[in-house]
Amino acid sequence: NMCPKGKLWFDVLQPVPATGEHHALAALDVFSTNRYDVFWKHQTNTLYFSTPRRTGCDWKNLNESHGKVLVSTLREGAVFCVLGDAGGFGHEFTHIVDHSYTDTGGIGWISRCWDHWPIGWLNSQAHEVNADSLQKYPNHFSPSGMNVFGLKNDEAEKRVFYSLIGVGGNDLEPIREVARQWLTSGEKKISDLKYIARLPEIASPFPPASN
Repeated sequence: NMCPKGKLWFDVLQPVPATGEHHALAALDVFSTNRYDVFWKHQTNTLYFSTPRRTGCDWKNLNESHGKVLVSTLREGAVFCVLGDAGGFGHEFTHIVDHSYTDTGGIGWISRCWDHWPIGWLNSQAHEVNADSLQKYPNHFSPSGMNVFGLKNDEAEKRVFYSLIGVGGNDLEPIREVARQWLTSGEKKISDLKYIARLPEIASPFPPASN
């Protein structure tokens, strides 16, 4: 997730007023009702650190699914990425991770933020945001990720992988429905841009948040 100069994760993630948290991550199983959510609560007197909380199913159930969706619930829309066996991301070697917790295979970054250096500078995770750099550069944070470490490099380079990326609204179930339709469309349609363009339109993104 990217933040513009001068903004941090709590400026771009969807707030949860009842708890004082922000919705950092939603993960959906395409082929069941399983869902997993992560919330961050900003720690006072810190720039970007937070206390995480999670709800929902066991992460293992999602990781082993034949189709999963990772969702960033931003203030103006739910940005999603669909991964599944039918798109080449076989569940036996594709692993999704929640970086707020290490028992999911994550790093435990939680809401740690890095300056997103201009091209040609150091690796984007070489410098954590501080009060001075926040005012100069965009930054990024990473609630979740995926890897195909279960494949050797020479195996991965011979495969073709497809993912479906889009933006939805407050209700995430339409995203799950579109993901299921795409992953079950058949080998030819899954990469057919004309077919993908005809997938059902998902509800409009959230209205702009007022600050």
